[in-house]
Amino acid sequence: ILLDEPLAALDLELRRQMQEFLKSIQREIKTTFLFVTHDQEEAIGMADRICVMQAGHIRQLGTPHELYYKPNCEFVARFFGENNLVAGKLGPVQGEQRPIETALGRLVCSISGQPHLKAAADGASAFAAFRPEALRLADANDGDNRFSGVIADLAFAGSSTVATIMAGADNAAQRLRLRMPSRIDGSILKSGETVSLCFAPHEGHLVLA
Repeated sequence: ILLDEPLAALDLELRRQMQEFLKSIQREIKTTFLFVTHDQEEAIGMADRICVMQAGHIRQLGTPHELYYKPNCEFVARFFGENNLVAGKLGPVQGEQRPIETALGRLVCSISGQPHLKAAADGASAFAAFRPEALRLADANDGDNRFSGVIADLAFAGSSTVATIMAGADNAAQRLRLRMPSRIDGSILKSGETVSLCFAPHEGHLVLA
């Protein structure tokens, strides 16, 4: 059954109800639904498999989890959900991890299950990709993937608060986003504040440029 953006004109609450309704119908009749949407969150919530297309070509086909956490190219990493991408040059493979030299310093990311990233030449251009929710305030025990930045903006988004951070040379080279749970007593961060940040290597991913 082909569904071409069937929920696009609905308000948010009705859209959520219809998403559950369509999923229940699909489970009941056991028929494949081909659901066309430009809403990435809708695709994540609805689909068993997602196909990301660019100019009529398939760029990646997989489960929502695979596309979200292991994009196979720069286009998918930028298009599918919010992502921080930092350009750099690949270093030597270290088991299931690989470093990349960037404007933020040396970052280490997982390459588990990604043979093309193991095979890429040292010095190849790539991006370190990590989600806003993977980024966190660093403490004294954090060593890997640590850098500093200045908070340029704070946006309250209900259950979460999103901080825009300028990091790198002169705190202006790289715009990053940090997403953290909101607090009833307000944000622990302030605009203009300098913060130390980090993310775990297993929450970072590499994509070739």
